[in-house]
Amino acid sequence: MTPLLSKHRKIEIAYGSVVIAVVVFVLSSLRFFVHYYPIELFHHFQVQYFIASVVILIVLAALRRWRFVIIAIAAVIVSSSAVIPLWFRPHDVDSSTTATQLTSTIRILHANVLSSNADHAKLIDLINREKPDLVMLQEINSHWVKALTPLENDYPYKCIAARDDNFGIAIFSRTPLHATVVQQFGSANFPSITFQIQIDNTFVDVISTHPMPPVSADAMASHNEQLLAVAAFAEGRENPLIVVGDLNTTMWTGPYNNLCEKLNLTNARKGFGILPGWPTSLPGIMRIPIDHCLVSDEVFISDCRLGSEIGSDHLPLIIDFQIRR
Repeated sequence: MTPLLSKHRKIEIAYGSVVIAVVVFVLSSLRFFVHYYPIELFHHFQVQYFIASVVILIVLAALRRWRFVIIAIAAVIVSSSAVIPLWFRPHDVDSSTTATQLTSTIRILHANVLSSNADHAKLIDLINREKPDLVMLQEINSHWVKALTPLENDYPYKCIAARDDNFGIAIFSRTPLHATVVQQFGSANFPSITFQIQIDNTFVDVISTHPMPPVSADAMASHNEQLLAVAAFAEGRENPLIVVGDLNTTMWTGPYNNLCEKLNLTNARKGFGILPGWPTSLPGIMRIPIDHCLVSDEVFISDCRLGSEIGSDHLPLIIDFQIRR
């Protein structure tokens, strides 16, 4: 019987797989050492590196190329170290956290609506279904402001900084907003909104920000400057802190990790998976997570998930949280 693959073909596949494993290992490892343009752009694809490394491991094992399997295992270990931890809850989240230790639950719906998106009804329908307490929107322009007027009955408290480009921003709330300020973090002068909400007897500081996509060296410098300015603004806070926005970066880059380390923040999706929401034009396996909700230790996340499609290139992010008393 003729074998499905000749010996020569098996060797070709094995060597090709090893090359891919080495490339995946190198690209995934770079996130530990290199944080400048354009190398940093490769850090965003850790999920894809992990999937590729697992496939290569299976192929080499099936071919019984055991010496090469070691290289594939190394690629799996490095890439999985970026992905697997996001499926586990923080170490302090356990059964000892009871309802009596927590405030009322607040739901945030964050969405980059896409300024050119004319399908406004999809977002309004999603808001009506999910009934969030706080709606935080980005890429808001004058057309979106007009389309969102129906929200004002249920969300009488708002702050809107609309723009004709992709950096308008808006907040809608069921409960009063306190100390609300439209801020400019960094020299790009894109609006961010800082405010407080009161949950039971606790005030919570909230920041909604949207830095420039790091598509060039100058754009990356502006992007990093804005995140550093957010960190400088919030450093030394006394209240629980939440930072929400299309941060135009994933969890595996230097600027993201600097922000989290300076403010001692944890990603709300930790324990709920990768939740990749951009771009919606690609299959889920090819998307990356660039919309984030980052929280301080006082904030207990009870749920974090993606919302349904709203006609934007981003999927909304929905977060349920409480504050530890």
